[in-house]
Amino acid sequence: MNARDKIAEIIHNSVFHLNGLPRVTIITKDVADAILAALPDMIPDLVWMRNGDHHAGGYGHVIRKMGSQFVLTGRNSHARQFDTIEAAKAAANAHHKAQLAKAMGWDQ
Repeated sequence: MNARDKIAEIIHNSVFHLNGLPRVTIITKDVADAILAALPDMIPDLVWMRNGDHHAGGYGHVIRKMGSQFVLTGRNSHARQFDTIEAAKAAANAHHKAQLAKAMGWDQ
């Protein structure tokens, strides 16, 4: 059972037993989809710490300044270059959230 179906089942069981509406199954799947869509936004951003010449964001994300570029590396990923440290951090946060969402089955 994927996350959407599990959430729909929980909603269905709690709502259906309260008022016995026969169309609850359709509503619960829509509500489950809305909940799943909101979950990745609830994942907090990485906490960045400066460590000498680089910034570490946890989970293997590291940003180093090389010349005029900021280079983001992560576990099992190739280095990516950005013009600003903010852009590099945003990319790392997006990757972090996508990986967690995938691991939790929220991306299905």
